[in-house]
Amino acid sequence: MKNYLTWFSIQLLILLTVNVVAVAQEEIPSRCWHEELDELSFLEGAWTFDSNVRLGNGVWERDTSQSIIKTDFQNCMYSETIVGKRQGHAFEARSHFTYNAIAKRYQKLWIDSEHGSMILYEGGKDEAGVWIFETEIAFGERVVKFRHQYTIENADSFSMQSQRSPDGGKSWITTWEARYHR
Repeated sequence: MKNYLTWFSIQLLILLTVNVVAVAQEEIPSRCWHEELDELSFLEGAWTFDSNVRLGNGVWERDTSQSIIKTDFQNCMYSETIVGKRQGHAFEARSHFTYNAIAKRYQKLWIDSEHGSMILYEGGKDEAGVWIFETEIAFGERVVKFRHQYTIENADSFSMQSQRSPDGGKSWITTWEARYHR
């Protein structure tokens, strides 16, 4: 009987400790979360998107792809995983969206299976409510601007447009259009 009481007491202590730790972890907010990040909550969810991509030869290719966007790193960012096809082969991409409280800017990190390089975009929401993330990349002496624009259509859809500008932002060439829907 004494062994049973000891065993029962240990089990009860373990159960209470686990519950207290779990509750304490839920109540402690992430130190890197900022309320500004909540403005990107429209991204969260499982999405299907119709994609129209301008290939290197100028021909447009249509595809339907899948995207999952969820909070990550203790709610410090939204992470997106895209799975689709490009030119008949598998295509994958990852995006990470966050708010940089030091710079007071939203950031997006992008990598895809076509190019393999990580690209950091920065931006925010303009007066019309369009989210614009931009960056510049030097190709030798030539600098090209890139941007991704997100337009909220309603609670169940938004569109994304990827563009590049070889003339410093005077004109933009659309390279990818995607309409996300649930």
